[in-house]
Amino acid sequence: MQPSAPEPSTSGVERKKKVSNLSIQDRIDILRESARSLEDANLKLREVSPDDIETLAKVHSLIAKTFKEAEVDPWDDFITCVKGVTPEGVQLPVRYNVFVVEKEYENGGSQEEGENRIEALYVTGLTPLIILEDGKEIPTNELIFSGFYILTTNEGKGKGSAANLYISALESAMEHAKRESKQIVLAVGDVTDGAKRFWESMGRRQLFLQNLSNKKNVELTQVPYTQPSLDEDMAEEGAPENLMLELFGDTKLTRELVLSVVRTLYWWTKQQMAFSKGETDGQRRAFNERLDIWLDEYKIRISQPGDLVLLGQAQIDSFS
Repeated sequence: MQPSAPEPSTSGVERKKKVSNLSIQDRIDILRESARSLEDANLKLREVSPDDIETLAKVHSLIAKTFKEAEVDPWDDFITCVKGVTPEGVQLPVRYNVFVVEKEYENGGSQEEGENRIEALYVTGLTPLIILEDGKEIPTNELIFSGFYILTTNEGKGKGSAANLYISALESAMEHAKRESKQIVLAVGDVTDGAKRFWESMGRRQLFLQNLSNKKNVELTQVPYTQPSLDEDMAEEGAPENLMLELFGDTKLTRELVLSVVRTLYWWTKQQMAFSKGETDGQRRAFNERLDIWLDEYKIRISQPGDLVLLGQAQIDSFS
């Protein structure tokens, strides 16, 4: 094992930053005002019950057809995450919440036997923000809202499904957090070229380190973390991904927070590996050690000079 890198310190500039985030409710209200209604009267949005195995099987099948094999949870692991409990009865710290937009058909319609067709789906979850205390990773009552899978089929594109799924999932997460007397502090995802514009419209911004050499020259540096991959060809290197975040309420953008976000992403990956049946104990240990190394590398990366900023694409382009 490599020695752990020191925790990054918060700069004075970061401590003095004015917080001007929306509350989750304000974000939901804004999105509802701007989002168009589902454009087909036969389209219905609903949250899928963990007991609705038939629909969940369709959801998993669509995910498997859309994403790379290394990005898809095996069926048994997927169902375990949806139920939030392992077959042995161990409660998971994170549960998948599944939302779908379906095209409803009556018997005699164009869809065989009146079977509904999924046109869009979103799999989300609330993960406890992980902090480090006395060298131990400790879950807090602060939560991260994240999406594990989102997709729209060719038949479902251009109908407002993705935005309505996000709004419903965020609202459901907010209500869940209230019932648990917990607080959602941010929403997180990766920067992907195909979806960057959509996530920005949902309120997220890209993470950068900003250095000002003078008023006219602004240097922006991405701060990518290493995303784990189950692809054997990429397992050792992982895939570099930059974060898109939206902070809620009085949450401040600091190096400690961003490091905790990456630590949390890795922590949940370790939790998944612990109950997955597809790996040996030796593979799990090696994988966890690799995650620890990547986290140490991220500590160094996030400690580089500059101010942490969250920027939209228009702001990014204005500096180029």
